[in-house]
Amino acid sequence: ATLEVQQYMNAFDPNAFSRRVNQSFGPLMREVALRGEAARQSAGHFSCPLEQREALEAAERGREADTRRIGGLVQLGTPQYGLSPRSARIFPRGGSHPGLLARPYRRILLADCAELDMRHLYLALSPLVLGGLPLLSAALASGEPLWQHIAEQAGLGALWHGNAEARRALKSVIKSDVVYPVTMGRKRNVARAEANRRLRSLLISSGRERQWEQIRRSPGGLSPGRQICDAAIVAELLRAGDAFMRRAERAGYADSPLGGRIALHGYRGAADHVLSPGDGPRTLLSLLYSLAEMHVLRSVVRYQHEVGPGVMRIMLAQHDGFSLFLPEAARRCAGCRLLGLVDHVSSVLAELGAHTSLSCAYVPDFYRKGYCRRCASGHALESICEV
Repeated sequence: ATLEVQQYMNAFDPNAFSRRVNQSFGPLMREVALRGEAARQSAGHFSCPLEQREALEAAERGREADTRRIGGLVQLGTPQYGLSPRSARIFPRGGSHPGLLARPYRRILLADCAELDMRHLYLALSPLVLGGLPLLSAALASGEPLWQHIAEQAGLGALWHGNAEARRALKSVIKSDVVYPVTMGRKRNVARAEANRRLRSLLISSGRERQWEQIRRSPGGLSPGRQICDAAIVAELLRAGDAFMRRAERAGYADSPLGGRIALHGYRGAADHVLSPGDGPRTLLSLLYSLAEMHVLRSVVRYQHEVGPGVMRIMLAQHDGFSLFLPEAARRCAGCRLLGLVDHVSSVLAELGAHTSLSCAYVPDFYRKGYCRRCASGHALESICEV
């Protein structure tokens, strides 16, 4: 699956990409300046002089890195994806690649592309990879907003419902610092401390220091990091991750739910893939997740081949989403084509037993107008668009 997706993504027309970069270079550099200024202002929210200086230095490093990446796009030619022995994912190759840009920059560069995400994909894959997880499976099957559900379980519902900045900060911490596969298997005190550190930093940098002071200790004396790790769904997932690590360490291998056996270095039995020395159960777990992710992405590539290259093209591939381009001639039925792709991906996810769906994080206006008469009354594009 990985090689098939890589070959497809590396076959993009270099002239088309160069035109796109040249047309958007001015707006991209203006966005660099705006984001740099916003980061410098955010640094002023820290009351501690040392933290303020560190935030200012980080803002300057970020601005310089963004400038280098965007400048490098001009010389890039065709964006290329490489492979890693530790993962089934494809990775941006080189220091300047659209996949390394922050979302606001990608929106400018790919302004005529729909941006599609698979909602909480790795959580949806967790019952498949780890097995069991009745609480998570029930929450996924209910269709309720999962991140909000976890925040409320953790006793942080007031923070979630407070404002957009606090909601983004809390979601980022739960998603990236607590339940992400590569963070599993850590000692709980490490996970809690990192969650506290990141949540405090994100809230203060967005001007929400008062909210941090309100939640830093619950009525029961628990820190936000402790509350997140103790939330029922999160605790169930972390326990399952710990159990997987112990089983893989003892057995020396794990079987992929898609078929095949992946072994740790030194395993003496038959295996389809053996990890390098030094790669442990956590790498093995991450590899199982990435195999399932690439299985879904390969289905998108094959669907594109079926409808034809003149109808749609994946412009940017990431582990849990992609950007979709429709040529001018195919835009008359853009909305119908997008809904057809969503239905296809939904069927693939259903076959895996993953309770999630494809949603549109960003849709150009022409998609909303692109319905043929046969389909216009039967579909609502808004139903798959994020709010």
